[in-house]
Amino acid sequence: MKRKVFTVGCVFESDTLYVADREVYHIYPTDPLTERDCWWTYLATGGGPLMAAFVLRGLKNVTVDLSGAKLVFHGRIMPFSVTECENITLRGFSIDYDRPFYTQGEVISAGDGYADIRIPKSFPYRIEGHDFIATSEFWEHRLCDGDMLFRCMDPATGRPSNHSGVMLGLIGNEIFPRPNPPLPIAHLLCEDLGERTVRLTGLQKHFRPRPGEVLAMTHEDRRKTGIILEENRDVHIEDIRFLHCSGMGIMANLCHNISLSGVRMFADDQSGERVISINADCFHCFHCTGLMLVEDCRFKSMLDDGINVHGNYLSFISREDAHTLLAECRAAALWGMKYYLPGDRVTFYRGATQEVLFVGTVRTAEYLPGDRKRQRITFAEILPETLTAGDCLESEREPEIEVRRCRVKSTGGFRISSGKRVLVEDCRFETAYFSILFSGDMHYWFENGPVKDVTVRNCTFDGCGRCISTECFFEPTEKVPFYHSGLKFENNTVTNPRGPMLYLKDMTDVTAKGNRILGAKESYEPLHLERCRNIFTD
Repeated sequence: MKRKVFTVGCVFESDTLYVADREVYHIYPTDPLTERDCWWTYLATGGGPLMAAFVLRGLKNVTVDLSGAKLVFHGRIMPFSVTECENITLRGFSIDYDRPFYTQGEVISAGDGYADIRIPKSFPYRIEGHDFIATSEFWEHRLCDGDMLFRCMDPATGRPSNHSGVMLGLIGNEIFPRPNPPLPIAHLLCEDLGERTVRLTGLQKHFRPRPGEVLAMTHEDRRKTGIILEENRDVHIEDIRFLHCSGMGIMANLCHNISLSGVRMFADDQSGERVISINADCFHCFHCTGLMLVEDCRFKSMLDDGINVHGNYLSFISREDAHTLLAECRAAALWGMKYYLPGDRVTFYRGATQEVLFVGTVRTAEYLPGDRKRQRITFAEILPETLTAGDCLESEREPEIEVRRCRVKSTGGFRISSGKRVLVEDCRFETAYFSILFSGDMHYWFENGPVKDVTVRNCTFDGCGRCISTECFFEPTEKVPFYHSGLKFENNTVTNPRGPMLYLKDMTDVTAKGNRILGAKESYEPLHLERCRNIFTD
């Protein structure tokens, strides 16, 4: 293997080890960058193309080992893009930005529908009328377009506040909400009170900041993930610290075998006054196969899930001929994503149920010209004539998942949607809402699919809302009444619970044994079951 020095503007080669020649690298918008397309989100708040600093494409056997160097990005830049590569290792560095893509302020006072926050100097801004404009040396963002996520954080514990959920909102005299948001978008106004103190009015009733908390509000789209992986095989990400990213920490699509070891996303003394590390999920996988292995990682201070692994349902539109159909991506925030590769097996379901209509093999899948939602898909087999508009397509492209010795302190923990083997062991969760969620959605996110073989053992759940929870938006039928199945929850410790140990709906074949519950109230109910069957507990 060749050995080369890692540089800004580096043109990567196969069979090469890249090493650092300095402790800190600064990357600016004036440096050599690569424009690239991204299927994530219609919210291009930067007003320009997505630019990536370090791009690997079509390579084999590359290691980037920077021995602890820090990469500091100035402006709207995505750090790493890895596409159609094999046997890639990224190791031993940290990622940070000069000005984070969110703004925070200490809550000085609060009441019905308002909060006064004092904003540190490290979050520059200005106010025009009732508009709030976040600024930096290289960009500014008027917070009236798309949506922003608002969250209250406890600075002492680093955990999201338990008493107040999340809120989506925009600030300004005139706002321009994005279409079809997952939550109602609040229309806020701001007022400059002087001495870097701002009053926000128009807060939704459920969102009630308390003095002493830190109110954080994101203001950037999710395209600028830290590391994006597409159509790769055997990627290893080791000993990397994410101090900040505007979107996901690591995002993968159509990859086979990904391992994370010693990946750390949290705010601490290195972060200064910041309470947020990642604006979204730490590790988010679409349509992957093989093994997703996550060991000895720390996920804290992010504004979304620690891990989210899933595929996506497509919606059948029409049958063009015996082998060809039109299908639509209806998932929120996805536009132009590649879902299928030739040879993929796809199951067709009747509407939003799990009643199987047909299983076919993909030959080709292409978007219609000028369309980034509708695809023409050709199958090797003859398609049934009984398919109707709204039937769902689900790829069998799912990974096995193993998560060991990880720590999670956030709003949500792990969101798992895979029918393959899943193991979570020796992990510690401190989550405001769910610790592990089995989802399935044929209505908004269109994230599939049901779990069938999950083991959660020897984990600690401290002060969590729900240890295990399900969220299934499908239509049960007499033929297929259940969505999820096959959970073993064994030898775990649940301390100071704020919600049920198991909160399950539409699930069958569950075993819970050897678990300890400490510090619970006398009225505590460990199980909440709806439309479940074959539940075995000791």
